[in-house]
Amino acid sequence: MELQDKPLDPQESLQLIQRFISGTRDNFRRSAFGFIFWGTLITVAALANYFLLLITPDFAWIPWPVLTIGGSILTYFYYAVYAKKSGSVSIYGHVFKWLFLCGGLTYFLFIFSCAELKISPTPFMLGLSWLLIVVAGLIMRFKPLVWGGILFFLATIVSVFISPTNQLLLTAGSFLIGYLLPGILLVRKKEE
Repeated sequence: MELQDKPLDPQESLQLIQRFISGTRDNFRRSAFGFIFWGTLITVAALANYFLLLITPDFAWIPWPVLTIGGSILTYFYYAVYAKKSGSVSIYGHVFKWLFLCGGLTYFLFIFSCAELKISPTPFMLGLSWLLIVVAGLIMRFKPLVWGGILFFLATIVSVFISPTNQLLLTAGSFLIGYLLPGILLVRKKEE
């Protein structure tokens, strides 16, 4: 199909603008799901791990693989169905797909490495989260995500100086405020 360089009449211009706005709202909706879902999931995993440490320390780690593997599968199917339903993927959607896919694989790489080294993965996880959230916020020009990323940056520094048990509470708070809250604000923005 060849593109033609012709002036648009007012009706065509209006339709083009409406399609662009509709596509932007759709992208916000898609992104909001990921932030809300993963913000909730990681908060629950961190708090469950914390409370299980008090009850049965030998099995306190169980929430992480169960929730993150299950969450990864659900996320994959959500976005696969959504992409099939929408029929096309914007450059914006393409960038975010690869950004968060690579980020997710890096999370698993960090966890594996830290388990082998017998060190807490929390500073690495929070550090990667700061990078992903700030980049997403800058691409979307959405300040609550940028501020959420800055919170993760500060939490990364703090996490180095506190015990692994308290790192779980820091992780829960960081994902609640820096990930879930911006996701909710993103839903409100898409409704505008």
